[in-house]
Amino acid sequence: MKTTLVPLLVVGILALVSCEYTFPLAEPTQHVDKRLLGDYTASTPKREWLKIRRLDDKHYVVVYDGTIFRAHHSDVNGMPLVSLENIDDANGKWTYLSWQLSELDKVLTIRNLDKKLVPYETTDAAATAKLLIANRDNPTLFGEPIVFRRN
Repeated sequence: MKTTLVPLLVVGILALVSCEYTFPLAEPTQHVDKRLLGDYTASTPKREWLKIRRLDDKHYVVVYDGTIFRAHHSDVNGMPLVSLENIDDANGKWTYLSWQLSELDKVLTIRNLDKKLVPYETTDAAATAKLLIANRDNPTLFGEPIVFRRN
């Protein structure tokens, strides 16, 4: 199955709700991709659901099992990524993700950034970008995939 890499917004199951970075990875780098909008369900041990909606031209609203996030594309040196902010959290913590949308736009695969390679203690977006670029070819840069199917 051919896939198109689409930068986006969601994390490894628990990490989605426990964002730990204090800043977005980058300012929005592109407009909302309408192909991503919709409702999804993951067949993990616990059935999880995801809703992605357009907030404005460059931001999404993401609802993951009832937790609300704001997200935008945050490409770094050609790497398509997403900055995801937990707006249900008073501290507005962030996480960074990659994801792929199948060619037929029915399967969304999400992978969260490995905090061992890019520690939560990283001080700013520029330092984070340097770590991402340095680890670009590391197969463990992102965690295990979570597969969501469009409802």
